[in-house]
Amino acid sequence: MKAPFRQSMSGLHTWTGLLVGWLLFFMFITGAAGYFDTEIDRWMKPELPPANLQQDPITITDSAQQYLQTHARTASRWVIFFPINRHEPYPRLFWSGPEGKGNILLNTETLQAMPGRDSGGGQL
Repeated sequence: MKAPFRQSMSGLHTWTGLLVGWLLFFMFITGAAGYFDTEIDRWMKPELPPANLQQDPITITDSAQQYLQTHARTASRWVIFFPINRHEPYPRLFWSGPEGKGNILLNTETLQAMPGRDSGGGQL
């Protein structure tokens, strides 16, 4: 005797449901990791100090200018990026000129470049 159509499709329904369920699970995990990419970056660089977005812009400008006059005096171009949100929590300096380019995160309290390891972090 032949099995009814409903019973003959139960194996297909089970395996299709498992496959779609695992696919949705991996989509959720990678989507969550993509949303928290900045936090993953910070977690992979524990040597950086806690971010302070409430710094005075004048203090940042003075510190950045002092650093650039010391370390990039001959540069033809300076750019100062201010900390604005969770994606850019530190002052960043960029310069270019005949002696080369530079791109650092600046610690405004010590006027030193912050050490940061090269890490893909959450940007994978």
